[in-house]
Amino acid sequence: MKLLAGYLLFVMMTASVWAEENRIEPYSSELVKKAEAGDAEAQCLLGYYYSNGSGVEKNYKEAVKWMTKSAEQGNAQAQLGLGTCYLGQFKDQQGKSVIQDYKEAVNWLTKSAEHGNDEAQWGLGNCYYEGKGVLLDYKEAAKWYAKAAEQGHERAQMSLSGCYFSGKGINKSYKEAIKWLTKSAEQGNKDAKLVLEKFKLRSPLIEQKYSTELLADAEAGDAEAQFSLGNCYYNGMGIRQDYREALKWFTKSAEQGNAMGERGLGSCHYEGKAVIQDYKEAVKWFTKSAEQGDAIAQLSLGSCYYNGEGIFRNYKEAAKWFAKSAEQGNANAQMRLGFCCYKGEGVDQDYKEAAKWFTKSVMQNNKDAYLGLGYCYYEGKGVPKDEGKALGLWMNGNEEACKHYEQLISAAIRSKARTGKMPWEK
Repeated sequence: MKLLAGYLLFVMMTASVWAEENRIEPYSSELVKKAEAGDAEAQCLLGYYYSNGSGVEKNYKEAVKWMTKSAEQGNAQAQLGLGTCYLGQFKDQQGKSVIQDYKEAVNWLTKSAEHGNDEAQWGLGNCYYEGKGVLLDYKEAAKWYAKAAEQGHERAQMSLSGCYFSGKGINKSYKEAIKWLTKSAEQGNKDAKLVLEKFKLRSPLIEQKYSTELLADAEAGDAEAQFSLGNCYYNGMGIRQDYREALKWFTKSAEQGNAMGERGLGSCHYEGKAVIQDYKEAVKWFTKSAEQGDAIAQLSLGSCYYNGEGIFRNYKEAAKWFAKSAEQGNANAQMRLGFCCYKGEGVDQDYKEAAKWFTKSVMQNNKDAYLGLGYCYYEGKGVPKDEGKALGLWMNGNEEACKHYEQLISAAIRSKARTGKMPWEK
């Protein structure tokens, strides 16, 4: 539940803030009387107090009861809370959801979202994005992200940015992606800031399509514009793809010490684009860029050390550079570091640390990380053993993960035929 897990945590954290900001009365016998008398606002608040244990002992049954009463009267905040409950907010001592019904969650989130509740709109977008309770539909996801983002919801703004970057459910647009990412960062979203600052996407030039203005800036000696122009030629953004021109402009940028230009030049040598493939030369430029803090170059350099490309294989150095990149939020680096920790390659074997990095990567929808985190849950390494979670992770992962899913589900069906229940069911 990559996106929904983050959504649940966010809603749980903001529920008490909602109460404080609206100066709502704390839990009391008077509040209970109002709720029992049918006051929808009091019922909603009482439900939240039971869900968070604010002024009263946590009780998920009471929380759901009072939120339902309020939600059925059309209270949008209660509908949000009830939808969150059905997503699996409440956990038992083993960390398993005690109430979970994605279809009901979508039902109540939709009602709240249609009332204009931005958190519900973001949550509903996540449901459509992951296919939880509804058929997976990126177009609907992007629609709801946009509604919440336009109301200023910082996390929805980042989610919408992701849709624009990937082209899922909406026409790909780097300009729009950066616009919404910037809006999110300006509101203090740490993840958005990380992308903008560490991956240096804050400049509109970096992912800008080819233009005469960009060409003029590059010809005038602007190192960042030179990298951006090279990027346009490398990826065919607004102009015909031309690796020779990409190499030329990456070189000009790199010679000025621009980290992104150095990384771009390294990529040309690594891939053999407009030059003879030369891993040693690629390592040289990746190193220059990585040492300046470029997260993508750090990942690339780590991969060279791991595979022994252009340099002697060195798992310790590989893990070091994966870690530097992972700490900046690079999902692929987080996945690679997770496998290093899991296998004990370049670092001490540490399943708990492996699960931590796999989880961070899964939260960014890295398909390879689903495989690794699935191993952790299936084998109970670094996390409590949970074959059901492993199944869910592998179902959404890469090709190898999907093969594990198919094997596990086949075994589960055979087990159910013999015992009447799935292996992971108590």
